[in-house]
Amino acid sequence: MDDLTAKGANTLLKILEEPPSKCLLILISHNLEGVLPTLRSRSQTLQFPALSLEETAQVFKGKKIDNIDFLSTVSAGRPGLGLMINDLGGPIFYENFLKAMASLGKNDLRAPHNFADTFILKNKNLAPDLAWQNFFEFLNHWVSYALTQVQKKKTDWGIQNESTIATDLFATRRPDKWVASWFHIQDLLRTTHVYSLDKKQTLLCVFHELAGLHQR
Repeated sequence: MDDLTAKGANTLLKILEEPPSKCLLILISHNLEGVLPTLRSRSQTLQFPALSLEETAQVFKGKKIDNIDFLSTVSAGRPGLGLMINDLGGPIFYENFLKAMASLGKNDLRAPHNFADTFILKNKNLAPDLAWQNFFEFLNHWVSYALTQVQKKKTDWGIQNESTIATDLFATRRPDKWVASWFHIQDLLRTTHVYSLDKKQTLLCVFHELAGLHQR
């Protein structure tokens, strides 16, 4: 539901007001506050908590994939997210992502540029549109999860020096500024999708926003 346009949301509202008989509609949202109040009021909300580390590992074992310990750690209880990380490049993808995030805190965009070309625009494992979609799903999770951990002053999470990288990055601005940046990024992604804008330029704008270079 997070990707609905205004027209799509209004159409869904009409369906919810007069639903078809013997029909069960399951609506999925990662950001309930971003869903129109009129849609929320006509739906029953069910929360799905994150899985434990052991439960997440069990899911990966059932799929017979490698790097189970790594994926279980970085998934934060979301096996689907771990599978996307695995498709994007697994540990190599994640390590280069952290390097890109570390450089953003120093306003150095060379690493993000190389990262975008290698793992998103020219990913060897995924079609460009799927790599794009998976990356921004992952980025949405990472920013919200990492910012939450930093605000709680937790340091026992992530891999290698991930918690330090997040702390240094998010220290550059107040939390409300980060929220404003993230909403701006979401608007940019929607505009890119609707008008088929150049994805590389959009990626550069996203990294500039994360680095604080687009602060208004």
